[in-house]
Amino acid sequence: YKEVINELQDASGIVVSRINIVGGGSANDLLNQLTANSTGLPVISGPTEATAYGNLIVQLIALGEIRDLKEGRILISNSISQKKFLPR
Repeated sequence: YKEVINELQDASGIVVSRINIVGGGSANDLLNQLTANSTGLPVISGPTEATAYGNLIVQLIALGEIRDLKEGRILISNSISQKKFLPR
C-alpha cells in the first residue's frame, strides 16, 4: 500500500491524508491496523456492505428521494459506524 500511495501521490500531485477501506475486508481489524502502521496514515474502515449502499444511493437519486451522491454519502455516513485505526 505504501509504495502505491507514494507513486499515486507523485503522479497526481495530490496528497493522501487517510485511507478508507470498504467492503468485506474492512471487517479485518488486523489488516486495517497493519495498513495504518505501514503507510503512516489513519485508516477508516467500513461499511462492509459498500456495494449495496452504493446501489441504494443510485436508486434513491433516480427516484428523486435524494439530490446527489454527496447527499447519499452523508446519509450513509450518518447510518453506519466506522472504525478509525491510527498508525503505531
